[in-house]
Amino acid sequence: MNIDGILILDADTGYILDANPFLLKMLRYSHADFLGKKLWEIGPFSDIASSMLRFSELQEKGYVRYEHLPLQTKDSRLIDVEFVSNVYHVDNKKIIQCNIRDITLRKRAEEELQKGLEPLLEGTEPTMKIELILSTFPDLVESELGSSIHEERIIAQRDTKVYKGYVPMNVEFLLEYLFAVGFSPETTIDHLPIKLWGRYLPETLIHYVRRLYNLPQQDLFC
Repeated sequence: MNIDGILILDADTGYILDANPFLLKMLRYSHADFLGKKLWEIGPFSDIASSMLRFSELQEKGYVRYEHLPLQTKDSRLIDVEFVSNVYHVDNKKIIQCNIRDITLRKRAEEELQKGLEPLLEGTEPTMKIELILSTFPDLVESELGSSIHEERIIAQRDTKVYKGYVPMNVEFLLEYLFAVGFSPETTIDHLPIKLWGRYLPETLIHYVRRLYNLPQQDLFC
């Protein structure tokens, strides 16, 4: 939950009338450091008051918003804040409420996202590992729940099980193609030509493997 630091200013003179405890904690200043002073006389705002926090602009428009505003706390820490000011009428008197929110962590997270995944991938191996398990639902249930009492029989079933149909065949085609990619001169592939739910002839795999090695599609020995 985000809690804003709040300053209350006299809209005519710019003098600070009040500051909430959260702002004091955020900037490490005391209540006395703020009261009776103008905003641009306070340490965190003094360096940027003339360029960004133009009091006359606030008086004229009645609303000012600044994002990623750098401030220095009393203990010399640099933080980024979101600064929003509004002019209100209270008891026939204009006051300014300044909401100041610490967004330092959010800005750091945004900066990390902008870097992308490249720093995380530096030094990693350009390899790919694929593990496929083909089974039916009854076999899967029996395997996982009955492994302790039927382990030898299930292992024997797995060793001798023959899977039939176009999906297992496509898995075989896909694995052969990926092995071929690993030994081919191609360093990248845009897409996988074999889809698990498609229907292909054996010549389809041969066609795409030949393309990997830049071989003519017609058999040289025909």
